Amino acid sequence: MLSKFRISKKILFLASTFLFLVVVYFLTIQQEPLNQDVGPEFSNFVLLDHLGRSHELHRYADQKAIVLFVYGNDCPVVQKSLATLKKIQKKYSEKEVVFLFITSNAQDTRESVKAQASEFNIEFPILIDSSQMVGRSLNLTRTAEVIVINPKSWKPVYRGALDDQITYGFQKPESLNNFLDNALQSFLKGKKIETPTTRELGCAITYLDQEPASFEKVVAPLIENKCLNCHSTNGPYKPTLDSHAKVMAWKEMIKETILTRRMPPWDADHHYGDFKNDSSLTPNEQRTLLVWLDSNGPKDTQKENLSAKIDSVVTLKKLENLKLAYKVEMDKEYTSPAEGQKEYDHFQLGGPTPEDLWVKAIRSKTNNPRSMHHQALMISAHPLSYYQKLVEEKRKLGEFYFKNKSNKGTSPTYMLHSIQEVAQSGKNENEKYFFRTQIFAGSRNHINSTPPGVAIWVPKGSYIILESHFVATGKEEKEKTEIEFFVSKTENKFTRLISKKLIPTYKEPIPPNTKNFELITNPTVLRKDIHLVSVQPHMHLRGRHTDMQVEYPDGRIEILASLPDYKPHWEVGTELEYKVPKVIPVGSKLSARCIYDNSKTNPYNPNPDKVVKWGQSLEHTEMCSMAYKYFIK
Repeated sequence: MLSKFRISKKILFLASTFLFLVVVYFLTIQQEPLNQDVGPEFSNFVLLDHLGRSHELHRYADQKAIVLFVYGNDCPVVQKSLATLKKIQKKYSEKEVVFLFITSNAQDTRESVKAQASEFNIEFPILIDSSQMVGRSLNLTRTAEVIVINPKSWKPVYRGALDDQITYGFQKPESLNNFLDNALQSFLKGKKIETPTTRELGCAITYLDQEPASFEKVVAPLIENKCLNCHSTNGPYKPTLDSHAKVMAWKEMIKETILTRRMPPWDADHHYGDFKNDSSLTPNEQRTLLVWLDSNGPKDTQKENLSAKIDSVVTLKKLENLKLAYKVEMDKEYTSPAEGQKEYDHFQLGGPTPEDLWVKAIRSKTNNPRSMHHQALMISAHPLSYYQKLVEEKRKLGEFYFKNKSNKGTSPTYMLHSIQEVAQSGKNENEKYFFRTQIFAGSRNHINSTPPGVAIWVPKGSYIILESHFVATGKEEKEKTEIEFFVSKTENKFTRLISKKLIPTYKEPIPPNTKNFELITNPTVLRKDIHLVSVQPHMHLRGRHTDMQVEYPDGRIEILASLPDYKPHWEVGTELEYKVPKVIPVGSKLSARCIYDNSKTNPYNPNPDKVVKWGQSLEHTEMCSMAYKYFIK
């Protein structure tokens, strides 16, 4: 009897536990938003706001709801809605609801939006849809519309008016129906939204370029100039887009990559600096291409095939009045594996240089650009074996860091830093000499050139060291690089091009699951006036935003370059070359900022749960540097 009693008691305990868990489960799922979408899934997009910050829709996947308010300068309905929006945003500030404004008005520039945001004390980020591409994809027709997006499905669960207080030419003392507030309350509690759609009452949005442009006169030249240097039959990247049929076959992918700012690969903000190698599409070009693709790519010509234009034109222009003076190459092809993340590899190209050279252009040729993330060329006083031995000795001694003599911090022990370390302690001008430049940027035939009257000095007896960062492509790859040095046929007096780098003094590890982790580099105080030729940031997979600024002697601060949507896989477009070298006076301070996203919403992040330290591994560590080239007259 006692045994049966114990069994019955055990069964009763298990049954009650099961019932408790069932109740908890149903109570829990009632807090999950219901599947009550009122429209199709929204495509991902990336836009910059009125302060130059980048916003990607899918990076808000960690929120419970996204509120998108359609903004427009000078619209009375928008202006009268601001006070209510601020109250609602405050109410939901701790409930994982993000509020974003967006304007697709062609007349709303960043400067004008920034001015009205200041006038009306708007603290919401206002996304500037200059090309009107996002407005078209979301079917925005009027300002003051509110859209609530479910981040689990990327579909809208509410579209319509903020409330019923404001109408055209009239405003009630108070609203009777608070549509947005009610929708958010119901959605977050997992309840049905009683009024999922309402009529929006705002200012009409005018879309430009409703008719598709001419394929022969506009679209074909645009694709040839902006896409085919990489995406052609002989180019480094797939897919190939060198015919009308191929473009149309990939039209949905083309639209997606433009909407998310992945293509063409140029991360710099146009509001800072005027750069000659800008490969991006202007807002007008984006709009032209999108309208043409959405119209199913009409043809007004028999022309079918397309051909790359930029590579040959740029090559010829950069090599005008120059002659080949020195050529070196890898002694054999390098084999990179099909899978895995490959670290940096270094190769010595040839022996010591036979004579002093004032180099006007460096051309790199690779037989397989697909296997390459980027390359850098280093001109140093010693052969590669000298620096390899130095690094190995340091590692054996357990000295994983070299002391950086320019500050109290440390730098990782890798090849670049060992070369710099030796150069700092050089006994003569040749031993102290060091120059580094990126030479590969996504094409088989890449050229670095210098401004008029400026050249790269290569002392006699220098060694050419190639730094290559290979990437896996899914199959074993073989690659071989050749470097050509060109000198001037006509000039004989030059100012020397100098390369330097801004790095942080103290590199604090990036905590796990952290957004917007910020580092500032050491400020460099200029001892002479400089002519800034180019800037080039470098970060790894957690890199999100980087910029370089100057503080002038009078206290003014200017942003020299900004990359608000940094993409770690695209080295092309990260060396920003000024059309005209920028003069920066003596006494100015140069600094750079790096912002990282070590969260799960970063699509490049391999593991958001790990602390990220500093080093050269693209996958496991991070970097923060801003290289810059300049000359002194």
